[in-house]
Amino acid sequence: MSKTKPLNQNPLFLLGACFLGILLYYPVLNGAPIWDDSVDWFRAHVMSSEYPYSMVWSRFAWPLSVTVQKFLLSVFGYQFNQYHAFNLLLHLLNSLLVLQLGTQLKWPKAEWIFLLFILHPANLIAVAWMTQVKTLLCFFFSFLTLLTYLRAEKDRRWMYASWALFFCALACKASALMLPLLFLIPGLKFHVKKRAIVWLLPFFIFSSFSGYRIVTSLGAGIDPDQAKTAEKVILPHTESKVLQALPHPAMKATEVPASAPAASPLATAPKTPSDANLIQKGFQAVSRLLRTSAYYFWKAYLPLGSHPVKEPERGQFHGSDALRILSLIALFALAWFEIGFLKRSWLMHWIPAAILIFPVLGLVPTPFMNISWVSDQHLYLALPFLLVLPFYYLEKVKAPRLQTSLGLVLAIFLAMGLKATPYYKNEISFYTESLNATPGHVAIANNLAVALMNLGQSERAAYVIEETLFQIDQDESLKASKFLPILYELRNAIKEARKTKDTKRRS
Repeated sequence: MSKTKPLNQNPLFLLGACFLGILLYYPVLNGAPIWDDSVDWFRAHVMSSEYPYSMVWSRFAWPLSVTVQKFLLSVFGYQFNQYHAFNLLLHLLNSLLVLQLGTQLKWPKAEWIFLLFILHPANLIAVAWMTQVKTLLCFFFSFLTLLTYLRAEKDRRWMYASWALFFCALACKASALMLPLLFLIPGLKFHVKKRAIVWLLPFFIFSSFSGYRIVTSLGAGIDPDQAKTAEKVILPHTESKVLQALPHPAMKATEVPASAPAASPLATAPKTPSDANLIQKGFQAVSRLLRTSAYYFWKAYLPLGSHPVKEPERGQFHGSDALRILSLIALFALAWFEIGFLKRSWLMHWIPAAILIFPVLGLVPTPFMNISWVSDQHLYLALPFLLVLPFYYLEKVKAPRLQTSLGLVLAIFLAMGLKATPYYKNEISFYTESLNATPGHVAIANNLAVALMNLGQSERAAYVIEETLFQIDQDESLKASKFLPILYELRNAIKEARKTKDTKRRS
């Protein structure tokens, strides 16, 4: 009598899982470029044929992801559905790598972790936003690094492949910087004996070199010189004029700092110097660390609020922050006092996840912190390790009707994803949903107004600005935004355009 194949080896199961992934992201396959897509990709000078690949590798901290973007542009041109399809393919491959790694590490219910990863709402921004191809590539090479490292336990020749794959991961995005620390954690299958520690040296050398390149290079993924020649890369005529969005007139190309990636006009606005003393800064750093850690941890299990851009970085605690932090401390306390299986699962998965996500917890300044205090894309690499944790609990307590409960969770994730994927179809929906979730977000209001003006909807743009300024009047903390002068300039520009239009009508 033939035995039934395990689900992770069943072609029908794998095809069905991939079908669910395609179903989830189908609404965005024809999506238009959003925000960084135009500036960092389709209008960037580095993507033109005039810019050699050799210069990409000599100037940028993440040269491989830029190289892939440059190559894809030469192949796909402005067929944006093909970029979305490429991102989705990468996500499905990454999900299969999660299943493969989970099987090798003997994760409980690895096939369910695989399914949850495919459909997890926190992954929407990484998959549905074209420019996040660097996040997907970094994950792809990072998990291949771990898989080949496990093979190297039996055959050391695989270690050379692991080194090369880790170099590729670092050349795609900085998310992989902390990966070598996983090899030092006692209790993990990756942990090596002291006599074999020398095999880890290349990982740490590559990681250190990548960190140095990030600090000293001209840009992570975009050449700052691109702004001076951006007009050389012109988009063809399309039905949506949003694709042709230009930088805000208040921000001249020559004003972009050479040390910052030109992600958007707002992202490069100068930072306001802080008068806080050292103790205050230390308290702010600890506060930020606690808030961001708790946010990412609970986002893995309760992925509520799928709007693309969160509220700006804030210094004060909210009630939701306190709830997240207190519940997280309670779980750590249970693990610390060695209550049965909690100790093992805490060590095996909380620590690796915390290590992988540490660079984006707010202790080190990063460009995205100018706009949003957290971004779900940064959870992508650590998410599989966080998803394992509940399954150890459920396995030990022998939860009744587990399959039914997991199927319900999967259906909820799919429904949440189907509701949120349309947010990424174009800039209007992207910014509108973000602004609806965080009223008074000055940077997002500015970008939405500019996108509306590019569509010729200046009246609607004016309404967005006035509504945002009203929200700011109601909340004193919003008045500290460094982007507020830009919003006022945009309002004045719309008023002047109205006057000019009225004058022409009268004449």
